[in-house]
Amino acid sequence: MIANFPVEEYEPPTVTIWQRINRLLWVVIVLTVVGLVIAAFLPELQKQRDERRKTDELQQSIDQQKVINRHLKNQENWLQNDPDYLAIFARDKRNMMKEGESILVIDPPKAAAIQPEPVLPSVERGPSRKR
Repeated sequence: MIANFPVEEYEPPTVTIWQRINRLLWVVIVLTVVGLVIAAFLPELQKQRDERRKTDELQQSIDQQKVINRHLKNQENWLQNDPDYLAIFARDKRNMMKEGESILVIDPPKAAAIQPEPVLPSVERGPSRKR
């Protein structure tokens, strides 16, 4: 058996001014909370970037020191095992000499000893006349 129910037309609910204000207030609250969360984490993100930059700089410094260390170890090995290198190093870096050897040292001229040439004042000439 089919019951006859009265059919009513659907009417959308009417939105009052207070409901609109309520929705607007919720939007403002959500945006404020999102802004506060961003403001709270922004200094931490900046700090993390700074720490990453410092870490990169320190890693570059470590790499440079490793190259210097490798060079010094090679030099130590050469000094211990290569008599020719030892002789060159002693002469060049330590100003040492063998018996019966003379060292001639030529100092570069000092900057104060070199005098610049005097600058002559330029003579201005009038317009040239062509005949």
